[in-house]
Amino acid sequence: METAPDVARLRALFEQPGLRWIMLRLAERLSRGRPLSGLIANAQATAGERRALDDLLGRRSTTGSRLSLELALLEQTVISAGLANSLQDAVSACLGPIENKRALAERRRDEWERLLDSARRRCSSRDELVAWVDALGRDGTLKRLSRAEIAAASNLMASAWRVISRPARPEILLANLAAECAGDSHALDRGQPLATLCLRAIAVMHGIDGQLNASARRKAWAAMGVIIDDLSAPVLTFNLRAAAGSSLEQLLSLYRQQGQPAFLTYRQLQNRELFTPLDPAMRTVYICENPSIVSSAAREIGHHCRPLICTNGQPNSTAHLLLSQLRQAGAELCCHADFDWAGLRIVDHLVREHSAIPWRMNVEDYRAASGTVPLEPQPFTAMWSPELPDAIRAAGYAIFEEQILYSLLGDLKTPAGE
Repeated sequence: METAPDVARLRALFEQPGLRWIMLRLAERLSRGRPLSGLIANAQATAGERRALDDLLGRRSTTGSRLSLELALLEQTVISAGLANSLQDAVSACLGPIENKRALAERRRDEWERLLDSARRRCSSRDELVAWVDALGRDGTLKRLSRAEIAAASNLMASAWRVISRPARPEILLANLAAECAGDSHALDRGQPLATLCLRAIAVMHGIDGQLNASARRKAWAAMGVIIDDLSAPVLTFNLRAAAGSSLEQLLSLYRQQGQPAFLTYRQLQNRELFTPLDPAMRTVYICENPSIVSSAAREIGHHCRPLICTNGQPNSTAHLLLSQLRQAGAELCCHADFDWAGLRIVDHLVREHSAIPWRMNVEDYRAASGTVPLEPQPFTAMWSPELPDAIRAAGYAIFEEQILYSLLGDLKTPAGE
């Protein structure tokens, strides 16, 4: 007849310092999914531990530093003393339920594999997306983003599928898409787990790595018919002219009449053919890096200033959209920036992305000005002027646009009668 374990006696017995090691070894075995059979050993047993085990088993005193215990003998001793019906019951009585870590790990592996299998089936018609799922499982990204919580991972993958399977048309704002697919308007913000998963998928679907920089991120989402933000990142302009009858014609005309620079948003520039046919005054459009150049041009040249666009540092997506539209309409773009490494990168980017022509950005222009701000040498190659980076490294100082302001303004002023 089975009886309940005598918890009080068991704990009093195995909580003795000399026998405590036995219960800890048994708990370790159970946590690894191993049976309570065979031998356990204590290689560095104290005299007290040896004496306690000898007393428990009712045997003569033994000697030596190594103790071995046959678990079948221990179980028989426990049963005979009426302490428990089995050794496992004795362990549970002393320490409480022991979690089988091995079985738990196997269950979790099975759960993760079932989750990935489900995602693969969902993507089965798109080989590149199956590869996306495989990569998320292989490199641990999904576990990292979900903090190894299977429920969170399942929700992330379900939301990601809703995002990437959505038709690219009609277009939708990123925040609205996030609310629609994940119930959180910020779920697709940069750096969020869902955004990371989706950008990885877009990279294999469209070959655009949206995690490289802000411009690449916008291009990646645009490939899915998603607009990141059409209002908060405007581009500064002065004296631009839109095509007759276009949605920007009256707006830009009003700013020109008042001699004021205009900020244009991504939303305003989304309409097609804003500059087609190209106004004759827009055949050449100038680009600068710093807003102070636009301010000076508006103040000192006003109505007679050539069309001017300011990138305000690295061009944002709105600036890129505007420059792309101008190039498609047939405008020639001339670009200038500071003579420092950031400025050279801006010009290099505009040359490569929009076929812009460097404007006063050669060695002669650099050497014609004097600077005092030291500039640490950096590796850089300027395709439009290979000798320029060497000259800057040799001189060791930066030249900013404001230092050559009047040379720039001289180029921007429209000659009388033009």
